[in-house]
Amino acid sequence: MEHIHPADRQRVDQSIHAVIDGSGHNWSGEYRFLRADGSYAEILDRGTVLRDEKGGALRMIGAMLDQTERKRQQDALRENEMMLRKLTEAMPAMAWVSAPDGAVEWFNARWYEYIGSKPGSDLGNDWAGYLHPEDRDSATGRWAEALRTGSAFQNEHRFVGADDRYRWFLVRGMPMHDAKEDVARWFGTCTDIQELVEARDVLSRSREELAREVEARTRELDRIWSISEDLLVVCDRDMGCRNANAAWAGLLGWGAVELIGRCLDTLVDPQDLPRWTEAKDTLQRSGTVKDLDVRLRAREGPPRWTTWNLRAEGDMVYGSGRDITRRLELGQKLRQAHKMETVGKLTGGWRTTSTTCSRSSPVTCTCSSGRWQATPAPRTACRTPWRASAGGPRCRVNCSPLAAASRWSPRY
Repeated sequence: MEHIHPADRQRVDQSIHAVIDGSGHNWSGEYRFLRADGSYAEILDRGTVLRDEKGGALRMIGAMLDQTERKRQQDALRENEMMLRKLTEAMPAMAWVSAPDGAVEWFNARWYEYIGSKPGSDLGNDWAGYLHPEDRDSATGRWAEALRTGSAFQNEHRFVGADDRYRWFLVRGMPMHDAKEDVARWFGTCTDIQELVEARDVLSRSREELAREVEARTRELDRIWSISEDLLVVCDRDMGCRNANAAWAGLLGWGAVELIGRCLDTLVDPQDLPRWTEAKDTLQRSGTVKDLDVRLRAREGPPRWTTWNLRAEGDMVYGSGRDITRRLELGQKLRQAHKMETVGKLTGGWRTTSTTCSRSSPVTCTCSSGRWQATPAPRTACRTPWRASAGGPRCRVNCSPLAAASRWSPRY
């Protein structure tokens, strides 16, 4: 008896004598027993009292079982269970435990706070009554499938709260297996994802709106690309054509299929290649070239003057060119007209006569420095205004100062 822990000794002694002094035959008790190394072992002691014919106790036969390790495991399990319970009670999500058949055995406080029911209720399969009608079949069906296969469960569905409003929850359930790999328990959580679902819906709508906007914008750009009279082109950094609009065919006779893969250098007039090459170098350095005037070869006919704006972005070059041939021709004519007007003013100007004549009659005009005579060129009528150039095949200029650029307009 002296090896029993002092705190247990009196209790054990009293329980043994209670059986021996009484009429009982069996005794059992747990106590701490001193080992040789000075530590105490957890002992489960059982004994049987042998009695004589009169019922007096003769002796007790028993066996002691060292259950130190089992007690340590039980204590650890109780501690873990307590920690798990405290953790689940503190977590913001709803937590639950169910039997292998899916019947819920326990909910944490969050469930009852949200549902508004009393703790200890809603066990078994009562939880399904709180599901949104639209989600009930899918949620219970997936849960039944998880129970059948023993696989993890996950689903999003709505539960009604104490305020009669439904909120979205992400529900997860994990099976815990025993030594035989059979499901012993299910542990799960219900996480409120209402804000996430709302944000996801907003994002989905935003994506749809963005997709529609991008589609509309793409159609606009496609229309601009197809109807633009300017030459539009997309090239690589070496000016190899990747895409070209229809204006190329209308202006120069080159279709997009012919241009794709072709270097634009081959279309530039040889006289303008140095300026084109210099512009390419500038494009590589600064990424932008503006107002570049070059002639491009047409499939048929003379080259066309074009002015270009080029912009490099990443590995691509985007360009737009406008036909300026007509503008340059008009400018040339205007400059020539201004030049002749200036020469006329410097040499005394033109003279006009109103002489009545016939086709063969000579016309005589007087200028500031002398006289000259010219025969009108054949016209439909003698009185039709016309011009004759000095030095022409039908004009003889007697006034030498005006010989270089004499123009006059006799009026009949």
